[in-house]
Amino acid sequence: MLGALGINVTWLYTGVFMLGSFLGGLGGALVTPVKTIVPGMDVEIIVEAFIVGVIGGLGSFWGTFLGALIYGQVLSFGLLIFPRFSIFSVFALMAVVLILRPWGLLGRPLRA
Repeated sequence: MLGALGINVTWLYTGVFMLGSFLGGLGGALVTPVKTIVPGMDVEIIVEAFIVGVIGGLGSFWGTFLGALIYGQVLSFGLLIFPRFSIFSVFALMAVVLILRPWGLLGRPLRA
């Protein structure tokens, strides 16, 4: 449809690919002061992002923001109080949220 309107679709695909590559590289550069750069670090970051999304609610910007705040606080206090169980505490929090509100803290249930 865009081609029929006179927009160069090839340039659009190229531009979107370039923007996505730039944002991926920027995200990797911004995470380097916090995490060590090792092969396979993407899995750890993807798991953290998944947990944040599940806690806050998929599709909810403010829910994701709230989920990130809660995730950070639980992980930090877990490291401070129970260092051996800090990672478990985050997964336990996700399990509790999934049991109590399967659509997340600020998400909405699907309507059929």
